[in-house]
Amino acid sequence: MSEFQTKLRNQLLRNTGVKVLEETVWDLPIYTYEVSYAPVRRFRLDILMRMILHVIEEVPIRRALAIAELLYVEELFVEDMLQKMLANGLLLQEKEVYKLTPQGKRQLQAGVFEEEQPEAFEQIYYSEFHENFMPTEWEADLKEQPVQTFRHLIQHDSIEATEELLLEGVRLSLAERKEHIGDFVETVDQLVDFDDGERQWVTCYEYRLLDTQENTTYVRVWNPLLNGWDPDLEAIIEDKEALDW
Repeated sequence: MSEFQTKLRNQLLRNTGVKVLEETVWDLPIYTYEVSYAPVRRFRLDILMRMILHVIEEVPIRRALAIAELLYVEELFVEDMLQKMLANGLLLQEKEVYKLTPQGKRQLQAGVFEEEQPEAFEQIYYSEFHENFMPTEWEADLKEQPVQTFRHLIQHDSIEATEELLLEGVRLSLAERKEHIGDFVETVDQLVDFDDGERQWVTCYEYRLLDTQENTTYVRVWNPLLNGWDPDLEAIIEDKEALDW
C-alpha cells in the first residue's frame, strides 16, 4: 500500500463508526485533446473611442488630426486609437477615408470593443463516464497503458469530439482559473486547430466502507483529476453493485 493510499484510508477512518471492507486501485480512461484557439477580450467602449466612431460614422475623415481638432484631444492619442480599431476590424480605409465596418457598427451599437489576442494552446480532458470535461487545474499523472482497468469500462477506443464540444471544453477550462484583471472579459468564439485526441489513463482509488452505526455499505472513489472524491464514479459503482453487498 502506497503512502498516498494510507493517507486516504486514514482520512476515511477518522469517523470511528466506519470500517473499510475492501480497497482497490484501477485506471480510468481519459481522452486528452490538444487545441489551439484565438481568445478575444471584450471591453466596454470608453467615451473617447465611442466619440471617434461616431465622428467617423457622420463625417468623412482622412486624418487623425481632423478628429483631434474636433474632440480637442492629442493627435497621437487619436492615431493610436485608429490603428487599434483598424487592426481589430472596426474600421477600414476606402480612398484614404476612414469608414466603419459592419463589425464596427455592431460594436458601437453594443457599446463593446473586441480585441483579438495571440493564439493560445490548451490541453483538455474528457471523461465519457462523466459525459463532460474534467478540471485541468489539478496536475494528475496520466499514463499510456492501464495496469487494472475500471471494471465497468465502456468499450470505446476513441470518441467523436466535434469542434463545438472541444470549444466548450476550452471555455470550461478557462473558466476554472479565470482571473478578473482590468475591465475586460476574455472569451473564446472559435478554435484554430485541434488534434484527434488520445486515450490515456488516470489511477483512481476505491474504498468500500461499512457504516457500523447505520449498518449501511457504500463506496468512495478518489479521482486525482478532481483532487477529491468523485460522486459520479461512486454512483456508477453503487448503481451496478449495491444489491450484491
